[in-house]
Amino acid sequence: MNKTSSVTNGERLEQIIHKIDEKEGGSSHPALSIVARRKNVAVGDSAPGRWDRFQKFAVLFSFVMNLILLLVVLALGTFLFQIKNAVAKPLLGGLVDGFVAMDQAHIISTIPVNTTIEVNDTIPVVFDVPLKTDTVVTLVQDTQIPNTIIYLNGAPIPLNIILPAGTPLSLTLDLTVPVSQTVPVKLTVPVSLAVNVDIPLQQTELHRPFADLRDLFAPYYALVSALPESWTQALTFGYYK
Repeated sequence: MNKTSSVTNGERLEQIIHKIDEKEGGSSHPALSIVARRKNVAVGDSAPGRWDRFQKFAVLFSFVMNLILLLVVLALGTFLFQIKNAVAKPLLGGLVDGFVAMDQAHIISTIPVNTTIEVNDTIPVVFDVPLKTDTVVTLVQDTQIPNTIIYLNGAPIPLNIILPAGTPLSLTLDLTVPVSQTVPVKLTVPVSLAVNVDIPLQQTELHRPFADLRDLFAPYYALVSALPESWTQALTFGYYK
């Protein structure tokens, strides 16, 4: 249909050109002939129609692909927000806070101690013993008491008296006895007691591992905390402070 119409239009154009040539009394104008031929080709050729269809398809394809990419970005963004709020931030924050709390913790307990202590030693003993008592002593040998005065019928008579061995004597002792001695001690002492313990972990060897773990996760926690939590924050840059 298009081809027939194009040929008809071309013929009409040629007829008009011929009429002009007849009036001017000359041959066909070269420029008009070229225009007629170009007109026939432009009207009869179907290439521009295919190019228009290709452009429409390219535009539609680009629109569809951009829409799909936009939906994928929205889905991934929403999924990342959920991961941050539900997993990444609580997990990393819990690890950092947990390591800090563990480093600042104390071991507080009561330890029961039930054991025995072996004592094997010598103890110096130095002290004074006050002694005041009544006692009876027995002479172990004959004891002479010289210049003893006895009274016989009221007259004093000096004598040397000898007390035989075995004579008992009643005495009252009132004196202080110094004691200086080394006493050997060897015994087993049972021990049963409760020992209260308060150990700060920062003052133990556990401080270094806790600090290293805290410093390991702290940068990731700071990075995740700086990310937006919703599309509102992402679009309005509300997470920048």
